[in-house]
Amino acid sequence: MECKSCHREIDDNSKTCIYCGNPTDDFNIDNTEEYIYCTECGAKIVASSSYCNSCGKKVRRIEDEIEEQNIPNIDSEEIKKAEMFNRLDIISSAEYNQNINDNININNRINYTSAYKDNNLDRGTTLLIAIMLILFAISIGGVLIMSGGFGLFGPRKGKKTIMVYMIGSNLESQNSLATYDIGEMINSKFDLEVTDVVIYTGGAKQWQEPSISNEDHGVYHITADGIEKVKSFEKDKMGSSSTLSRFLNYAYNNYRADMYGLILWDHGGGPINGYGYDEFYKFDSLTLTELKQALDDSPFSREKLEFIGFDACLMSSVEVASTISNYSRYFVSSEENEPGGGWDYTFLESIKFSDDGKTIGKSVTDYYLDYYNSNFINGITIALIDLERIDKVETEINKLFNKLNDNMDSDFSYISRTRSNSKEFGKTSDTSYDLIDLYDFADKLPNKYSSEKEGLKSAINDAVVNFNTDINGANGLSIYFPYSVKNKFEKSIKTYKTFGFAEDYLKFASNFTSKLTGKRINTFSLDNITPVLNDDGSVKVTLSNDIIENYSKITYRLFEKLPNGNFVPRFQGNDYNLSGNTVTTSLTKKGITATDKEGNTIYLMAFEAERGVDYVKYLIPGTIEEHGDDYTSTPVFVHFVVSNNNPNGKIEGITKTEPDVDVSAKTIVDLDKVSSVIFMGTAQYKIFDEQGKYMQNWKVDPSEQVEMIEENLTDIKIEFKDLDIAKEYYCIFEIQDSQSNAYSTNPVKITK
Repeated sequence: MECKSCHREIDDNSKTCIYCGNPTDDFNIDNTEEYIYCTECGAKIVASSSYCNSCGKKVRRIEDEIEEQNIPNIDSEEIKKAEMFNRLDIISSAEYNQNINDNININNRINYTSAYKDNNLDRGTTLLIAIMLILFAISIGGVLIMSGGFGLFGPRKGKKTIMVYMIGSNLESQNSLATYDIGEMINSKFDLEVTDVVIYTGGAKQWQEPSISNEDHGVYHITADGIEKVKSFEKDKMGSSSTLSRFLNYAYNNYRADMYGLILWDHGGGPINGYGYDEFYKFDSLTLTELKQALDDSPFSREKLEFIGFDACLMSSVEVASTISNYSRYFVSSEENEPGGGWDYTFLESIKFSDDGKTIGKSVTDYYLDYYNSNFINGITIALIDLERIDKVETEINKLFNKLNDNMDSDFSYISRTRSNSKEFGKTSDTSYDLIDLYDFADKLPNKYSSEKEGLKSAINDAVVNFNTDINGANGLSIYFPYSVKNKFEKSIKTYKTFGFAEDYLKFASNFTSKLTGKRINTFSLDNITPVLNDDGSVKVTLSNDIIENYSKITYRLFEKLPNGNFVPRFQGNDYNLSGNTVTTSLTKKGITATDKEGNTIYLMAFEAERGVDYVKYLIPGTIEEHGDDYTSTPVFVHFVVSNNNPNGKIEGITKTEPDVDVSAKTIVDLDKVSSVIFMGTAQYKIFDEQGKYMQNWKVDPSEQVEMIEENLTDIKIEFKDLDIAKEYYCIFEIQDSQSNAYSTNPVKITK
């Protein structure tokens, strides 16, 4: 509902307005009620209030100063004039949007009462001084306007405040990444007359920047001298809507501007899992519902932000865009996991008075691309979205998925295969966020959906204003499409319903997951199928028509058989050729080795993760052990990338896997920040049951010794080689049906 006094939107159940403090059940409010701004936190409060509704501090007034300083012979009329002329922040609510209150420093109020004390002036002289003060303020306002600051009637046109909500998490406590980005902001030497950068910090157990406290939440302002703490708040959940809205209200009231931007910094987990995690509060994240509530409880429920950006992984989804579309004009984010360095905050140097959210957003995306290209980091995405065009995207989504839902029974296998083959983000060998590229999915549908899919593709192209990537199939906007994580479908669909997004898509997703987890549709039989080793060293397998018509995914695995009968997984790949019913893959250069500084070499395990425009990314499992006050052992994936720039391959970073955290970890690309990694060469498994049938869930044999190498990533050498012909290797093809049920061929011996 709307507050009858200050006319801002507030919660329907509120008894008092969070902005002005007036009771909501009083419909006869006098619109000439006087207001002041709290000198502590900047919140707007009723002039008669004794305490601020926002921060709880006692309100200070002219009469307080008079009483404390024992100023004689001041009657109520003189005090009122002092209030009006010296504290020009008192206004009528009817004049709120055009008054001069925001441009006068209320801390100067003591000066006028001191004149009373020293000279005991009469009323006429008082009025004369007041008029002179107003004229002086006007002249100063003009100077401020000319100098790029604030004028008497508001901030200069084009003045910007960029608010950074920084949940430090383990990115800061373990890797100093927040400190690094703050340094980047400072060193960009952006124009302080054009832009205020205000940072809210919390959520990290240890801040590496010395000026940032671990004991409270802080607001910091970037100045010509560096970073200055301007406000402290008690520690609270960074994943709470009230914490974010508190920051938004404080920054809005204390750093007035012509336009505002908001950057949300930390981990991200897409629309289902939300953004950020707080190390103090059981890795609590900010959900989309909480994000919306925070924006509802801020000035930006009525005055749109120029842009909202996520310096976080996996947040460039259509659901996130829809959630924030009523609060911002533009949206900047990444579909894929971000490298640990996140945004290149040097973009701040480019901001000018004339820039709007679109121009700033384009600078973010272009600086991001240039930074990672110059450092030869692959697998990046960064998009600038026009949020005014998201409604059209939602309309076209409903059209397409309404038709797909109507054809669910007849086209389920096609839909499932298209989903499986669409570009997926944040996926590793054992993790999926079920986020796929929306455009890529539509583009791969059969031609019977040509009208609907072309309509959706066109709407996406219109909404994505600028997009930089080197990933095949990435186009700027992802969507949550449940497929891989079956045990979370029910909870995820329940969460999805709270978004209020794309009703026809929600019906489709609910129907699709019911069919995906329902009665088994296919029963493939691969028990009698064994791949064939060709003379050229490739391997092929021929599948039945039923499998070809109803499969959703094909992969192959290479295993080394040890003398004790156990197996070591060596490679998993998706590089195959399908011709008719025959699947063929090459075995050339499918062995991957690690060599330490002493020349010790072992074969590793590797999984093909991604094929880009000019690169292939592989994930190699390892472990980081830290022997501090508390011993920790963290599983990681080392990113090994073969590209046109590095044809022999290069380690580009690592990703930590944290099973208790729903958000995705950024990729650490500064290898000097990583302690030594343990690579396991012979983790041994039993992969066949007692009947000799291949098992999808291998059993670890803990009794056998594991071969390993421990080395710093900057010193270890990793390279692809042919398989060791002196060892015994086997190849197995794995086929998934339209319900993601997996079937495997018999193994074929490929060496020795």
